[in-house]
Amino acid sequence: MERKIEKEMKKTKEMIKAFMKYTRLSIRDMQKYFKEGDFANAKIEAEDAVDLLMWISQELEVLARLEKMLKDENR
Repeated sequence: MERKIEKEMKKTKEMIKAFMKYTRLSIRDMQKYFKEGDFANAKIEAEDAVDLLMWISQELEVLARLEKMLKDENR
């Protein structure tokens, strides 16, 4: 069971890293559009970043639960 949890944690961490990269790109693009005065596209990028951050938050919650399961199993 421990290996399965660790494998799932590793997979989730990799997905989070990828989505963090996309979030940074959305924020960078939002800033670029904002500076250019293109508020409609800046809003779209901001919404994309928020959606990604919400997903990341949920996955971090999963990681915290998996980590707790590992600690409880090792006791």
